[in-house]
Amino acid sequence: MNNRKHLRFYTHIETPYGVIKNISYEGALIQLSSQDTLKTILENNNFSIKIIEEEVKAKVVLDNLNQNNNCVGLLFEKPISKDTLQKAIKLYKKPERVRKEPKLKIETDVLEAFEAHDFIKGVMPIIMELTDENTNIDKIYALIKNMPTLEEDILKIANNAYSNKGIDIKDIKSAIIRLGLSRIRDFTLKAISKEAITEYKDELKELTEIEQILIIQTAIFDNICQIACTQKSRFYDLLMLSMIDGLLIVIDFLNKNKYNDIKTQILNLIKTPSKLYSYISRVFEKDMFGKDMIKLNKEYFEKVFYGFDDFIKSIIIGYSSYAPYYKYSTSKKLQISKQAINLSFTIYLSILGVKFILQNDEKAGFVMLNRLNRFGIDSIKFSGFLKNAINDANLTIRDLGISKEISTSIQKINYTPTIEGENAKEKEKSEIPKALQDFYTIFTQTLVKLKRVCVRYEDKAYTMFKIENVINFIKETQKGILGVIDLNTFEIPSYEDISFLDILILKDIDSIEDIGKLKAILDSFEGYIIMTLRNDIDIESVNYGLFNTIVEFTIDFPSYMEDEELYNNLIKSVKNLLKKDFGLNQEITPENLRYDFKSIIRKTI
Repeated sequence: MNNRKHLRFYTHIETPYGVIKNISYEGALIQLSSQDTLKTILENNNFSIKIIEEEVKAKVVLDNLNQNNNCVGLLFEKPISKDTLQKAIKLYKKPERVRKEPKLKIETDVLEAFEAHDFIKGVMPIIMELTDENTNIDKIYALIKNMPTLEEDILKIANNAYSNKGIDIKDIKSAIIRLGLSRIRDFTLKAISKEAITEYKDELKELTEIEQILIIQTAIFDNICQIACTQKSRFYDLLMLSMIDGLLIVIDFLNKNKYNDIKTQILNLIKTPSKLYSYISRVFEKDMFGKDMIKLNKEYFEKVFYGFDDFIKSIIIGYSSYAPYYKYSTSKKLQISKQAINLSFTIYLSILGVKFILQNDEKAGFVMLNRLNRFGIDSIKFSGFLKNAINDANLTIRDLGISKEISTSIQKINYTPTIEGENAKEKEKSEIPKALQDFYTIFTQTLVKLKRVCVRYEDKAYTMFKIENVINFIKETQKGILGVIDLNTFEIPSYEDISFLDILILKDIDSIEDIGKLKAILDSFEGYIIMTLRNDIDIESVNYGLFNTIVEFTIDFPSYMEDEELYNNLIKSVKNLLKKDFGLNQEITPENLRYDFKSIIRKTI
């Protein structure tokens, strides 16, 4: 036998000696039928064992003897065939998955009806002109003079103490010349953002919490952009407009189609910060609406803004960084840029900020504080930073004529991270399953020592849920800029595009087509890299280049298919998530079939 390392796979192969639980090319772990069986095979230095249809010679590995569950390791005299290994992998049961039909179907005529609205028809030409680099003062003047309120505001700015050169200006064209096109662009886009909300106040009048959430998230986003030196330009306004647009599409659709029961349910959910049907959260909700809401918004905003692609990709990455156990599906992989990854971090922190301010989610505040530490924000400055963002949001709220304000009282963060991600103030802690304890130990040791780890999983959402908790627990990975990139959605970025990150998570690396890019990242990236990979792929056979690149730091997330304690932990994790993110406090009874993490969420909701 050579010393080449092979990956092991879960299986269930019955033999006269017992049941083989996992297997690789060079060996296996077998649960013996009795102690007498152990004595028998120990007496035979090289005994024959039939694995599926292949007869192999094997011997017991004495240093891999587990007397508690009667398991021993076997070493094969010769590697088993690829065909036998593939068949062995298929014998292991997989979690049941639920695919629900969408409850609602939103057609493109909803979008067309929205675009036909008088306000949209009025502002679209202005926005298109403002975002055209070839525009000129005459064109801008021709559009602004038809908006009396905006014209009046621009004149005030042109004549304030900062801009005034000792000569009062009374016509809008001179004001545009004095202020310059860049300032006029910024001011006009922000004015349109506010006017967009004002225009729909009647439709949003019962959704004051939604208004608060959208506005505070935008204010936090704006402040983080300034700290992180992210070029914001029209992204600020696009964020505001797109979230309002998406919300109104849904409300308009529900009103048109008279889905009273569903409408009531959704509007009740909308009214709570725990489940916001905003543009960002709906990125991952195709199951609910039956149509990719991003595509609806994309069709509309492509007519108005350029730079939309980077923005939409940053939303996907930003939300995936906040909740890496969800995914965004796309028919073909998207290209990614440094701008999109950079912007995604501000979106990620904006979501955390909203959760902390409006829901008193201490974990979100703790994570946000640590991530901002890279930019010199300590606990004292953090409070001031959030208060500034809230003050900005309240100014917008007052401009909109809304009486309710967001409290600037920022609670102290008493959260202490634990490896299971539970709040340290809870008095009772359930024991962590041994399989998870073992995983946490090897995960932490591998990541801290090598700064790289690849985790093989059977249930991606459950695995990512636990990994997210672990990286917020390990001191070395608590601080710095995080990016989570799903390689089913995106092409792998170049090293140059992600070099500013401190922690990089690459989901589903078996989807990588360019191994050279991955090697360049692994060789040059100074931060921590966490990768995931399905545990039922014989990567050694299908992509040896990738296998050889990751084999030294690849570990397995434990299987819950034959582990009652671990499966109960999964159910508990789902309950905690449903309570935290969906506001549902519901008992979940284990069933005979074992469903995966996301399927239990779908079934419960």
